[in-house]
Amino acid sequence: MKWGRLTPQARVRVGTVAILVIGFATAVVIYLIAQPPPGNPLGYDPLDTKKYLHDLEVYGGKANVLAAELREWFDSLWHGERLAFTVAVITVIAAWAFKFFATPLPSDPEASGANGGNPTGAADSEGTRRNVARFEPKDPARRTRLRGLPPSSEPQRGGRK
Repeated sequence: MKWGRLTPQARVRVGTVAILVIGFATAVVIYLIAQPPPGNPLGYDPLDTKKYLHDLEVYGGKANVLAAELREWFDSLWHGERLAFTVAVITVIAAWAFKFFATPLPSDPEASGANGGNPTGAADSEGTRRNVARFEPKDPARRTRLRGLPPSSEPQRGGRK
């Protein structure tokens, strides 16, 4: 396979498939060689006893109990067969993120037609007059100056002649 002959969309597709294949293969290997989690060295799980849960609630409230259970659940994601499922989910997220950020954006036909192919999007001199907001002052003397009348034909202010 020659990379030079692939279109940008095909390269993104190949990269996405490679991420998925490697990630799912890793997840399957982890699942097959996973051993059951080791037992607690205390012989029991403290979160299983009512006294421990009561003490957690007394010291920190219900939020402390929820935080301890969340931490216990999160720690369980990184051992044994659950690790394989975690790797599979992370693989799907990584493949989606790669495809999302690596896919080239389509060209904007409006930008190339309106500005004569100017990729910066800056207005050219012809379109500048249409896009600029016009300032129309209430003072008639200023209005005539803005319209480009010669200075000699402008009305004088302040009684000077």
